[in-house]
Amino acid sequence: MNCHRQSLEVEMAPIITLIYHHMGRLEKDPNGLVKYSDVVVTNIGGVNTDACNMLSIEGLILDLGYASTEAIYWFKVKQMKMELR
Repeated sequence: MNCHRQSLEVEMAPIITLIYHHMGRLEKDPNGLVKYSDVVVTNIGGVNTDACNMLSIEGLILDLGYASTEAIYWFKVKQMKMELR
């Protein structure tokens, strides 16, 4: 009897850290770059990008003690400029 073992390559989803800047305000500096002033920073690590969606983000915001949100802004760490609209 000839048995063959077949290996499956499974690509894992990237694991990221969400960094919440909250309790502050967005301001533009004289160069037009957006800054967040008077901020509290909360890091939430181990977030699977395949399982991350708006509902889970809203749940995390509720866990931070907020009843609701008006807006959520995000940008990639490599992207150092963010536009305030």
